[in-house]
Amino acid sequence: MPACGTLDINFDCVVLPVDHKPETIQDVAVEIYALQPCGGRGVSQVMPLELKQKHEQVYNKFNGVGQSAVRDLNNLLGEAGSNSIKESKSVPLFDITSFKVYQVTVRYILDCVCYKEGNRPAPPAVALGLSIFDEPSSATDGQEHARQGESEIKPHMNKYSETDFANPKTISSLES
Repeated sequence: MPACGTLDINFDCVVLPVDHKPETIQDVAVEIYALQPCGGRGVSQVMPLELKQKHEQVYNKFNGVGQSAVRDLNNLLGEAGSNSIKESKSVPLFDITSFKVYQVTVRYILDCVCYKEGNRPAPPAVALGLSIFDEPSSATDGQEHARQGESEIKPHMNKYSETDFANPKTISSLES
């Protein structure tokens, strides 16, 4: 079957054109990226339609699309047949405005999307920064916002893995 387009991938200053169909690339909402409803399953074990359905099911339940919003991980992932994850786990997020990658905890991503973006009142124990990249340094310190695991992506650095950019404090959480 002929390809519908070309995707240029850069490897260490070498551009490699790859044939692809644009409809096969999925734009994943940040909360789905953090929740990883298909995590731990081999790519060959999850068909594209099933993957999209699981993502949509978890997204709709988390965001309250056609139902009440749910913030409980066991409830969200259990119904989708997915393994639960630790909210303390950090995941790399790319900030397009600064071209930097930040290590942000799953808990903070979900709190930002649920309360800040969802226009819901946050419980008193939940501290939110100005953006999803401004995770407060501690739960009791809501005024000072520290960017966790900040690193700048430079063109010559594209050969490194995400752990090369990680804050040393969060590398162990990336490995688990």
